[in-house]
Amino acid sequence: MRSIPLKQGDRFSVSVCDAGQSYKVEINVGAVETVKTGIGDLRAWRITPVPPSSNAAGARRLTLWVSDDERKLPVRMQAQLAVGSFDLTLKSQSAIE
Repeated sequence: MRSIPLKQGDRFSVSVCDAGQSYKVEINVGAVETVKTGIGDLRAWRITPVPPSSNAAGARRLTLWVSDDERKLPVRMQAQLAVGSFDLTLKSQSAIE
């Protein structure tokens, strides 16, 4: 997904393998938003995956933000779980050597 150019309103599918099952997930691209992170304020695309209707019974809401630059860093994630929700934000980054 990091190699796909993004623009607001785009919709495309990606293949996902989970627990030995493969299926397509529709990706909806929202607007660019400013996200406060541990490495500063970053412009990031709001991305919402939509699972197929056959997997909808166990599906929860998930929203991802990836930086609006060539790195497409995952900078924030919000997820709804059966027992509540969580919100993760990038704290730091380091180079892989």
